[in-house]
Amino acid sequence: NMSIQEPANLDIHRRLGFLYIESKQYDRAIEEFRIVLTAKPTDVQIRYYLAVTLEEAGRYKEAVEELKKIIAVDPKNIGAFLHLGFIYSKEGQHTDAAKMYEEILSFEKGKPEVYVYLGVSYMQLKDYKKAEGIFSEGLGLFPNDAELNFNMAVAHEKTGRFEDMVKYLRRTIEINPEHADALNYLGYSYADKGINLEEALSLIQKALKLKPDNGYIIDSIGWVYFKIGKHEEAVKTLQKALSIVNNDPVIYEHLGDVYLSQGLNKDALNAWENALKFHEKEEGLKERVEKKIQDLKLKIQK
Repeated sequence: NMSIQEPANLDIHRRLGFLYIESKQYDRAIEEFRIVLTAKPTDVQIRYYLAVTLEEAGRYKEAVEELKKIIAVDPKNIGAFLHLGFIYSKEGQHTDAAKMYEEILSFEKGKPEVYVYLGVSYMQLKDYKKAEGIFSEGLGLFPNDAELNFNMAVAHEKTGRFEDMVKYLRRTIEINPEHADALNYLGYSYADKGINLEEALSLIQKALKLKPDNGYIIDSIGWVYFKIGKHEEAVKTLQKALSIVNNDPVIYEHLGDVYLSQGLNKDALNAWENALKFHEKEEGLKERVEKKIQDLKLKIQK
C-alpha cells in the first residue's frame, strides 16, 4: 500500500488510465483511476475522469455517484453538472437533466451550450414554450450562436410557427453555411409543404455533401424527388435511407406514400405497417398512418 501512495507510482496509474481510455478499454481505465483515488481520495480531477469513463462504459449509476461526490466538495463544478445532465438525458430523465443545467445557469451564464442543453431538455418534455423562452434568453446573450438559432427554429416548428422557423434556420446558415442539420431542416420543410422545391433540393444536396452517409438527409432527398415527380428516383433513394436507418417511421411512411402514387398498393400498405412498428418515435404519426392504411383498404375493397 505504501508503494502505491508514492507520487511516481500514482502517476503511472494515472497515465495507464488515460492510455486505456484512448484504446477504449474503459474497465481497465476505471481500475487504474480507482487505485489513484484509494490513495488520494481528494483528487477531484481523477474522480472526474473516473466518472466520465464510467459514463462511457454505460455504468451510469456508478458515474452519478462519483459526479455527486465531486459536487459535494466543488459545488460549482460545471463539468460534473453537465455530465449528470447528459446521463439523465440518456436515461430519459429529462426533468432531472433540466435541473442540472438550471443549476449551472444559477452561477454561470457565459456558456451558450448550457442554454441549448436546457432548452432541448424542455423540448424532450414537450414544453416547447418553455424551450423557446430558454433559447430566447440564450440568444439575448449569444445572438451569433448557431446551435441556439437552430434549436430556436426547431422549437418554432414544434409550435407551428413556420415563418419564424424559416427565419432562424436562415440565420443559422448565415452564421454557419456548413450547418448540415439546418440546411436539411429547411430543405425538408420546404419539400414537405411542396414549396420552393428547387431551393429545397439545393439545400439538401449541400447537407448531403457534408454528411454523405446520413440516412435522414438521404430521406429528405427522396422526399424532394417525390414532390417534383421523380418517383422512381424517390423509391431508390428512400430504400437507401432505410438501409442506413431501418427503424425510422417517417422514412417508411414516405416510402409508402411514393408506392401509393405508383399504384403499388400492397407495397404501400407494407411500408406503412412498418412505420407503425416505430410510431412512438414520431408524435402524431400513428393516427396519420393508420388513416392512410384504412383509406387504402377501403379503396381496394371497392
